[in-house]
Amino acid sequence: MSAYRQTVPVGDTSRRVAAAIRANRLRLGWTTDRLAAEVNVLGCPIRQNAITKIEGGSRRITVDELAVFAAALGIEPVQLLACGHCHGTPAAGYACLACGAGGGTATNPTMRTGRRNRITDEHLQAVVEVYRTADADGLPPTRTVSDRFEVPHSTAAKWVGHARKRGFLGAAVIGRTGGEQR
Repeated sequence: MSAYRQTVPVGDTSRRVAAAIRANRLRLGWTTDRLAAEVNVLGCPIRQNAITKIEGGSRRITVDELAVFAAALGIEPVQLLACGHCHGTPAAGYACLACGAGGGTATNPTMRTGRRNRITDEHLQAVVEVYRTADADGLPPTRTVSDRFEVPHSTAAKWVGHARKRGFLGAAVIGRTGGEQR
């Protein structure tokens, strides 16, 4: 018997469930620690780091765990299988930021996978949408992009720069965000 445990890759359904768990957790304003506590109360011993791995797409979820997560989040298990935002069919040319339907990766659904992640126009348009909404709401736009896509601020700033270069955002002016399109 081998000393190494074989791992089965996480599939599209697991990624969708993970995204739905995360979206519902955030909807409730819960941390991963809080969700772990709620799941443990229901008799399923899952630690906070396991929830982080599930949401990050590096740990599979069992059917039993799916049922407990749904109960803890106050929803039906089927709601974790089908995206509540796009119901599996996002607008043409876009990827759902909640479940990843329409292409992309688990953490950045509008990014294409391959040898390296490629920044697509669809991804930049999603970045611009978040950026402009934050700007209109008086929030720091690049920080909001960073928070929304769960990437470092430097990565969000690079994406904003790419959006400017491709003409999706206006030029940056000192003291203004440059949210207008050229």
